[in-house]
Amino acid sequence: MVKYTSASELANVILSDKKPWKDYLVVDVRDEDRIGGNIKGSYHVPSKNFLNEVDKLVKDTRDIPMVVFHCRYSQER
Repeated sequence: MVKYTSASELANVILSDKKPWKDYLVVDVRDEDRIGGNIKGSYHVPSKNFLNEVDKLVKDTRDIPMVVFHCRYSQER
């Protein structure tokens, strides 16, 4: 299922007692623009490598109830 979440909803999850890689995971698909900073606990899969890594990503995250994909503007990649 695909569901969109707002930045404030995600911030609430990150600031709660929930644990990355257990309760949620933020997958950061930015490339060079990641240099400016990243979300604590996020997993970096550059968009240029995404197709090669998607099967492993699906397998590794299948038991995580909330997986959020993030890019700089969350609308292009």
